[in-house]
Amino acid sequence: MIQFEKVSLTDLIVIVALSLGFVVATYNGEKEIAGTLGGGLLGYARGTVKTAPQEGAKNG
Repeated sequence: MIQFEKVSLTDLIVIVALSLGFVVATYNGEKEIAGTLGGGLLGYARGTVKTAPQEGAKNG
């Protein structure tokens, strides 16, 4: 059975807001803003994945 990690509310809000901003900027033809938002979205998502606690990680 597939198990999913719990996502914090803060991470969810940030990712949804950046995604909406990216879509709106792309729709309006703002390439520079869309590129910046896309980079921010990918960077934030990558940072949250890397900093997520691992199951087998030792504390200390």
